[in-house]
Amino acid sequence: MNFPAPYPQVWIIKPQDSFGGRGIRLGVLKEHDLSSAGRFAAWLRAAAATEKDLEGRAFAKWTMQAYNFRPLLYKGHKFDIRTWAVVTSINPLRIWMLEKMFPKVASVPYTTSPLNFTSPCVHWKIPSGPMCPVDQIVRPYPKSTLVPHWAPHLAPLGEEAGEAAGGRRRPHRPHDGNSSAAASVDWGRDIVPRIAGVIVKSVLLSLGKPLVVDNYIKNHNKHYNRFLHLSPDFTVDENGKVLMIEMNTNGFMIGDRYSRFVEAQLETLQELQLLGVGGDGDTSDGGAEAAAVAAELEEFCLKLGHDACGAEGRRQLKALAHEEAAAQGTQWRRVFPPATPAAATVERRAGYHHGGGGGGGGLHQPRANHQTGGGVAERPLHHGRHRPHHRQGHGGGGARKLEVLSEKDQTTEQKMPTFGQEHGYRTPEDLYAAFCPRAPSELDRLTWRWLRER
Repeated sequence: MNFPAPYPQVWIIKPQDSFGGRGIRLGVLKEHDLSSAGRFAAWLRAAAATEKDLEGRAFAKWTMQAYNFRPLLYKGHKFDIRTWAVVTSINPLRIWMLEKMFPKVASVPYTTSPLNFTSPCVHWKIPSGPMCPVDQIVRPYPKSTLVPHWAPHLAPLGEEAGEAAGGRRRPHRPHDGNSSAAASVDWGRDIVPRIAGVIVKSVLLSLGKPLVVDNYIKNHNKHYNRFLHLSPDFTVDENGKVLMIEMNTNGFMIGDRYSRFVEAQLETLQELQLLGVGGDGDTSDGGAEAAAVAAELEEFCLKLGHDACGAEGRRQLKALAHEEAAAQGTQWRRVFPPATPAAATVERRAGYHHGGGGGGGGLHQPRANHQTGGGVAERPLHHGRHRPHHRQGHGGGGARKLEVLSEKDQTTEQKMPTFGQEHGYRTPEDLYAAFCPRAPSELDRLTWRWLRER
């Protein structure tokens, strides 16, 4: 195995096919542990969780991740970010991501002391987890990355966060001995596109088997709608590099159940609308917008030639048009196919803040057999364009209450450029060629052409 110097190194060791943080350990790897395969195996056995730790379950496969030793901190506390994404189609591939992300901030301030490695509260992902001191929880606790005090309070270890306009933190010197100062990092401009890029690349890299299953289903004339909800966790290092901790495929959709720390009910309802729950813009209901989209789609297909789109192509383009309409006025952004710079600018002007703007086609009665999860039934589905922004109090009686920032305080608009540009991936063709084990399908190419010509 190739473990670059220097030593010692800290590694996260995870059992595969586990969940809920079970069996995760931190191990300190020294150079002599790599002097032979036997020494490394002995180190791994000692560092990894035992069967007793895992409630009698034996795991044969483990994942090792480099520990982010110098993370970006929020008010001096370590955090990771829960992100939502949804794959609405495999062929053609369509991925949406929620720009509103959910920080999980540790309750104890972070230091590089070796004692930290035995303290779960320095790494704890649930703010009020057992054994962790409630009085050290950061206040105000950031319910999301959109609250106005989120970005200005981000800084590396040992540096004071700045209150610069636009949420930029002060430039700092990297801790690798380099004498030049690192460029300042803007959360909306830099971090959000990088997170989107990791999500898209992860899906593209793993697309082979899902495409086989998708083709099998379509070849057997099973045209029911399918989707995949993803909720990956990320950490960010002191220089703004985004590192994915894990890709959760059964993420906990909790709505506003723990509203002291997170509010996600509105975004859950918006995701349902994005998925077509309650209608997908069919013209049979006489909707003027749906009829206009249908006419535009038919004109596009006729221009390409006789039956160039086909029934499945028309169905997929119609679904894409519905998704774009449903996403207007929300924090949901299409990250694949990636938007062109011009399209991204127009999208911003169309309405960034949720609760206002478009959103064509209201939520009606949910279709049968949709598994929504996460307390969706806690609130009624609202119809039409005006989707209220639900707010709850800070909860809890008692002497101590957490002050929590809400999106109602958000006053500045974050910018999200096309994520691939900084790495040279300017088109979906570029991304497919670089990361997907298969060539794009005809439906993919049809979708990309539709988006470019609209």
